[in-house]
Amino acid sequence: MNNHETFIADNIRKKLLLEGYKSHQIGMAVEAGIRHYHSGKAKTGQIFKECLDHARAYLKRKAA
Repeated sequence: MNNHETFIADNIRKKLLLEGYKSHQIGMAVEAGIRHYHSGKAKTGQIFKECLDHARAYLKRKAA
């Protein structure tokens, strides 16, 4: 991962931990957020928010 990806991944991890998710739950969710970043669909200026939304959606799918 480059510095920008690491920054996004670290911040997604911190945000999900603050929301009450356990560390063993968020690993794949962070990967889902980074995959969205790599897909090129994330809009400039909202990249972190969109990646975080994808990570949250992954966790909700896994919980259902």
